[in-house]
Amino acid sequence: MPEPERRCPKCGATYGGDVLFCPADGTPLTSRPVAADVERFVGQTVHGDVTIEALLGVGAMASVFRGRQAGVERGVAVKLLHRELVPNALLVSRFQREARAAARIRHPNVVEVIGMGSLEPESGNALRQPYLVLEYLDGLTLRSALSAAGGTLPLARTLGIVLELCDAVGEAHDLGIVHRDLKPENVMLVRRGDDPDFVKLLDFGLSRLGEAEAGLETHAGAVLGTARYLSPEGGRGEPVGPAADVYAIATIFFECLAGRTPFDGDRPVTILVKKTSEPAQSLASMERAGDVPESLAALIDRSLARDPAERPHDARALGQELGRAAVASGLAHGELFARPTLLGSRSASRLPHAARTQLLGSPVNLATPGVAVPRSPQRASGLGRFGVIFMCFALGVLGALVLATHIGGCGGTGP
Repeated sequence: MPEPERRCPKCGATYGGDVLFCPADGTPLTSRPVAADVERFVGQTVHGDVTIEALLGVGAMASVFRGRQAGVERGVAVKLLHRELVPNALLVSRFQREARAAARIRHPNVVEVIGMGSLEPESGNALRQPYLVLEYLDGLTLRSALSAAGGTLPLARTLGIVLELCDAVGEAHDLGIVHRDLKPENVMLVRRGDDPDFVKLLDFGLSRLGEAEAGLETHAGAVLGTARYLSPEGGRGEPVGPAADVYAIATIFFECLAGRTPFDGDRPVTILVKKTSEPAQSLASMERAGDVPESLAALIDRSLARDPAERPHDARALGQELGRAAVASGLAHGELFARPTLLGSRSASRLPHAARTQLLGSPVNLATPGVAVPRSPQRASGLGRFGVIFMCFALGVLGALVLATHIGGCGGTGP
């Protein structure tokens, strides 16, 4: 009996050569194991000045390498589409869509695209193998962070991560880009300064860039977005907008606190049927999320509504409502967004810039718009002392320079 021509790298099932995606989980099928084939790229130079140094990992669609960019001498990541997938125009288009979408979004919480290109074709093959050059991220995915923490995260940590995610996805929504594949595997947590959970959003391969690209082709067995995070309208095959990403973010929030997603099942089709026919479980009903304030739980429940019109209209709106609900719940800023700063105080510094401004830098209260928010006396006092010390130091330096110049020091010419 001949060997099956294609295999799912995720579940291991095998299929004939005419099947492109695994019917069970939507993963692109490969014709053979790829790990042994990709090491040959180590040492090659791509994009003019990037040398591939080592293989980092092999996924369903692409291999990721660590590289080094000459001149600036910085580490980068090189994402290379598997060679056997190159004849598939749909997958090549998806791969290139990732670069175009991410490159349009200039936001600190979105992975930076440095460039894209194609390898020279091998002899006897006219097709070029496309690659992306991305910023190198040394961290772990939110999925790995959940596993390491036993399946759930504290409320404070979850809010910090999700608010940054809302800000990044909200920036995409402002540009008319819908991600469509938000899930813990596509949220990277890296260290920036003293913040160990700085969010980097990955993989815009399923994104929709305006109406011109709304008609993404589908194949039998393909799942656009992982079923647990896919919106009900997406599961029905309807056009999706920013509210679909809101649904996915709410699902991530739910999972971080409850240890499971609102809908579960053995197969994607089972999950999708439940989503389109049953209401989502309430976050407040989850045993592991029993300490979540009622206003926050109610917001997540509304963001998981089957009707997209009932959800916050985009990710930035969801982030703003999360901030308001947190403050309305009576949770102190230090409890929710605690992180040490250079001055040794604790503040809402984990919030996205717009939310930080509302909480700390302007007279707008997230809980009640238009109501003044008094600054913390302790924080104001600390900043005042710092300002006095700095002014005294500056005046002392200025006086010394004037005196030195007067007597001919510090390079002065003297009278």
